[in-house]
Amino acid sequence: MVLSIFPEDTPETIRRDIEIIKKELAVDALEFFCLTPLPGSEDHQTVWKRGVAMDLDLNKYDVEHVCTAHPRMSKQEWEAIYDEAWSVYYTPQHIEALMRRAAATGVLMRSLATTLLTFSTTVRLEKVHPLQSGLLRLKSPSERRPGLPRANPWVFWPGFSWETLRKHVDLALTVWRLARLRKAIERDPNALPTRSPMCTKRRPLSETVTTAYSTCSPRRLVPEPRSRAPEAATASSCYCHASRFPDRRNGTGDH
Repeated sequence: MVLSIFPEDTPETIRRDIEIIKKELAVDALEFFCLTPLPGSEDHQTVWKRGVAMDLDLNKYDVEHVCTAHPRMSKQEWEAIYDEAWSVYYTPQHIEALMRRAAATGVLMRSLATTLLTFSTTVRLEKVHPLQSGLLRLKSPSERRPGLPRANPWVFWPGFSWETLRKHVDLALTVWRLARLRKAIERDPNALPTRSPMCTKRRPLSETVTTAYSTCSPRRLVPEPRSRAPEAATASSCYCHASRFPDRRNGTGDH
């Protein structure tokens, strides 16, 4: 799934679109990226011909940094809404809704909880995309960009140690909250796996449909051929990737 943010969009419309996804689509994990006109690509050529300002530092062309101008948002606003988008989607209330939906549809809650832990904390704590995350971030006072002075070891190492401790305390608390939530859902007699009558009969792969659920209304089936290609995201500035976790009963995310 692609969420395109067009030149006429603003931080308010981006927040609105994320809320719509939370309420209307069966999305477990949502990833956000800055659509980047990579040098040598058609997008880069189009943006250059239009005279749109682009960053000269090629290190920022990593789909995580803003490297081109937006007609209705400043660079600071764009960066702020990118960081905020993660917290808008991964709220405590929505994380609970995702976990309860996983229990109701037979999705492995342990796998989902691990992904929710990573996606809800990495940008906030490390300022990098969750796909670049890990348990321990290694840094060295000698690893500096050209032109920057070397960090003072007597200042760097105490600060790095405190930063690492603070992050791991935050992670430990998040792990504890997710584990407590998972156990509470497992004890709930109403949070039992359910199957739609349409799912009891095997269908050829060509007839497989995608199931969409609402976090605030009874689930419903929305037929959509698997072979359907996503619409092109032209003139957009950001996009997000959504995924469903496999059903532990039949090994697929579709029901």
